[in-house]
Amino acid sequence: MFKIIDCHVHVGEYCINSPKIYGWLQVSSEDLLNYMTDFNIKRSWLLSHPKTVPNYNLNDNKDTLDIASKHPNLIPFCTPSRASDISTLVKMGCKGIGEIKNDKPIDHHKLLDIYEVAADFSLPVLIHISDKYCYGSIYQMEFVFRKHQTNFILHGWGCWNLLKRKGALTHILDSHQNIFLDISANSGYKTLMENDHSIFFLEKYSERILFGTDFPMLTTFDGSQFGANKQHYNLINKLSKEARDNIFWKNAEKLLK
Repeated sequence: MFKIIDCHVHVGEYCINSPKIYGWLQVSSEDLLNYMTDFNIKRSWLLSHPKTVPNYNLNDNKDTLDIASKHPNLIPFCTPSRASDISTLVKMGCKGIGEIKNDKPIDHHKLLDIYEVAADFSLPVLIHISDKYCYGSIYQMEFVFRKHQTNFILHGWGCWNLLKRKGALTHILDSHQNIFLDISANSGYKTLMENDHSIFFLEKYSERILFGTDFPMLTTFDGSQFGANKQHYNLINKLSKEARDNIFWKNAEKLLK
């Protein structure tokens, strides 16, 4: 088994989105650590999640920093409400910004302020992009990526759907060296599995892609749990050793230097 860093995990509870399952799933920090031990995950980025998103009650900034302070193999990422919060969060141990999941366009002025201060502290920023959160056209995205030279890690359907548009996602990667992709959740995994050129894409851009699962979420297609189902792992394990190492751990370590 290879050295692995999972760049996208949470703890807490959320309402399961499945026609076959009713109710909420609750996962503790101990459950997360057990997952990491069982699957040889060396470190995980513990991403904070805004409490304002319906049907989720996942770890917020306080939870994240508290849990990570007790477990050095969990790297705390925080979601500031405003740019002025970042300095305090960094002093408390925050190593990155994320996941940003805001019901505003990706180039909203409050988000631009956050990106700017994140760049001042050399913090990577992980953004959830969809039709509801941090949404925007390719033009709006590229405006953000040009204006702020911090490292952005893109996650969600709003990012991965661009792979279905010929040349769109490769254009962003080729034009903006500060852009990285997080393969976690349904959006990354399903899009890659349904694309005939995914192996070529992953090999070519292996220095810009990060392994993530979105543990403890469940898939929308078979109800299994990300991370534990090894779907993301099995996909990356098909690649060359160099590409595997880049995606499984080297890129994550590079972004936090």
